[in-house]
Amino acid sequence: MTAGPWPARIERLATLLDADGLAIVLAIVGGSYATYAAHDLGEVAWGAAATADLLTRTITQRSTTRTAGVRVALADGRVADTLLLTPVALTDTTAAVLAIVRVGRPFSDGDVTAATRVAALVALDLRDAHARWSASHARRLLEDRARLSREIGAAVAGERDPDTLIRRIVERVADVFGADGVSIMLTDAAGTLTVRSSTGLSEVARMARRKIGEGIAGYVAKTALPLRLTGAVKDERFSGSDPSIGEAFVVPLRSGVRTLGVLSVKYASRSGHGGDVLLRTLQDVAEDVASALALAERLRQADVDRRDAIVLYELARVALAATDERTALRDAVAVIRGALSLDTVVVWEVSRGAMRLRAAAGPVEGLPAEVAVTAEDPVRAMLDERRPRRISARSDARRPAWIPAAATEAVIAPVAGGGVSNVLVLGRSAGSFSDVHVEFAGVLGAFLASVLAGLRERREPDAPPREAVPFQRPTLVAMPRAVEPASSSPSAMVAPVAMPRVMEPVPSRLSAAASNALQEFRDHSGVDARFWATGTERQVEPAVLTAALSVVAEALRNVSEHARAGHVEVTIRYEDEQVVLAIEDDGVGFQAGGAGGQAGPRWSGLARVREATEAVGGQLLVRSEPGRGTTVRATIPLHDDEHGPYEWSSAVARDAG
Repeated sequence: MTAGPWPARIERLATLLDADGLAIVLAIVGGSYATYAAHDLGEVAWGAAATADLLTRTITQRSTTRTAGVRVALADGRVADTLLLTPVALTDTTAAVLAIVRVGRPFSDGDVTAATRVAALVALDLRDAHARWSASHARRLLEDRARLSREIGAAVAGERDPDTLIRRIVERVADVFGADGVSIMLTDAAGTLTVRSSTGLSEVARMARRKIGEGIAGYVAKTALPLRLTGAVKDERFSGSDPSIGEAFVVPLRSGVRTLGVLSVKYASRSGHGGDVLLRTLQDVAEDVASALALAERLRQADVDRRDAIVLYELARVALAATDERTALRDAVAVIRGALSLDTVVVWEVSRGAMRLRAAAGPVEGLPAEVAVTAEDPVRAMLDERRPRRISARSDARRPAWIPAAATEAVIAPVAGGGVSNVLVLGRSAGSFSDVHVEFAGVLGAFLASVLAGLRERREPDAPPREAVPFQRPTLVAMPRAVEPASSSPSAMVAPVAMPRVMEPVPSRLSAAASNALQEFRDHSGVDARFWATGTERQVEPAVLTAALSVVAEALRNVSEHARAGHVEVTIRYEDEQVVLAIEDDGVGFQAGGAGGQAGPRWSGLARVREATEAVGGQLLVRSEPGRGTTVRATIPLHDDEHGPYEWSSAVARDAG
C-alpha cells in the first residue's frame, strides 16, 4: 500500500461503497498488475491468470466487470467471494482499476453506478498525484543529468586514458540512475560494436560483438534512434533480448554527425524508472558522454602528437651531434625507448640473408649477434611491403629470434637508405601496439634512415652511389651538428647526407616538434618565447622534416649559448608548395661575415643547417647586426617535382635474400 493520505482515504471509500475490501490496482508495463492502495485486503495475486484476464478486459473494454465465485483473502481472515472491477482512466499510457470485494453479497446496478462515480474521483486524485510525481521525477532526472554532466567533465579533465574514462562514466551512470546494468559499446574501424566497459552484465553480454545494423545495439548505432524496451523483444526491425531484463534503454552516442557507439541502461523490473522522461534524459547524457569521449580522444591524440614531437626533436638533436653510426644508433634507440615508454628497442642490419645486431636498449639479454632470415620470416614480408607491421611474440615457439625475450608484442619498421637495409624493432612486455604506434614506427624508421645515410655520406663525401642504393636518385640533406667542429673551414663544416624518399610522405609533425622545442627552450633558459603557425599544415617527407627540425634546433642552441636574448619567436608558415620557418631573437646579434650573410666562426653550426636546407632544394638566410638581434629564415619546398618517387623494393629484397 502506498504511503501518504491514501490509507485513510481508501478506508472512507470502502465505507461509502459498502465494501468488505477495496483496492486500486495499477496496470504495469509488460502486462502485469500491482496494488497501489488497499483497505482490508491480504496479499492478492492480481497476476494470476483468471484475475489478470478480468483486469485486462476491464481496462481494454473500459467497462465494469461483476463476477462471483472468486476467492480473495481479507486482512481479517475472511474470504470474499464476489468481485466488482471498474476502470479508472488516468492517462493514455497508464490505466488502473478500482477493485471492490464482498463476502456473500452480490453487487447491484446501483453498486455499479456508485463504483463508477468513485472511480472518476479516484482518477482525479491519481492524475494529480501522477503529475506531481512526474514533475518531481523529471526535476530529479534533470538534477541527476546536470550532476553527471559535471562529473563527466571533471573526469575528462583529470583522465586522458579512454578506457579508464569509459569505466568511470559507466559506474557513475549506474549509480546516478540506480540501474541494474550499464554498458558502453563503441564501434571500431571495421564497423563492429564491442563492449568497452560494463557493470551488471552477464559474461555472455560482455563478450557480445555486433555489426552495425545487427541486433538491438547495431540497430541503434545504424539509425541513431533511441529505444525503450520491456521484457521479451519481438520486433521485426531487430532481434535479441536479455530475459533477465525487465526494462532497457538504448541510446546512440553521437558526436556531431558521427555515431561512436551506444549506451545501454537496464533494469530488472519493468516499471518505476521514468519511462520516456528517462529515455530523453539518457539521450542528453549520451550526448555528454559522446562529447567527452571525442574530447578525450582529441586530448589523447594531442598527447601522442606531443610525445611524437619530443621523439623527433630529440632524434634531430642526436643527428646534430652524431659522429658515427654506432654512436648515433646507440643514442637514438635510448631516446626512442625512453620517450615512448617501451621495454625494448633494437636495430638490426639486414644483408645477405642474415640480420646483424647494430644497437639495442632495454633488457635484451640473450639476444644473438646474428640471426638468419628464413623465407617465412615476417621481416622479409615487411621489407617487401615497405610498411611497418605488428608482430605477436606471446608464444616462445613462434617468437622470431630477433625479438628480445622481454617483449611479448613488437612492431617492426624498415630503416632503409644508402644501400643498406636496417630494421627497427619496438617491443613491449605488456599491452599492445595501436595503429597509431605502427604508423609512427614507420616515421621513426624513415627518420633514422636519414641519419644513417647522412653519416655514410659524411664518411665518404665523394663516393658515388652504390648499385644497391634503394632509390633512383638520392636527395642530399646536410646533417648539422649541435657542437662546433674542431676546424672552422667550410669543408669541415659541410656534411651532405643521402636521404631516402619513401613512397608515401608521412604526416607532418613539424609544428608539434617545433612548439615542443620552444617550450623546452623557454623552460630551461627563462627567455620569453612565442610560437606561431599559419596556413594549413601539409604532409612532409622525412628529408624535409629533418632539415626543418635541424634549423630550429641549431637556431635555438645559438640563442641559448650566444644571443643573451630576452625574447624569441618561432614562426612556421605553410604555403601551397613550401614551408617557411623564421626564428627571430632580440639578442646581442653579431657581425655577419662573407657574402649572403654567412656567420662568423662562433655561428659555424649554421653552415651545416644551410647545407641541409639547400640539399632539399631550400634556402637559408641569416640576418644579424650587433645589438639588433638575429633572424634565421629557411624556405623549404614540400615536394621535389624534379625527382620522381624512389623505388627501393628490389634493393631491399636483395638485402633480405
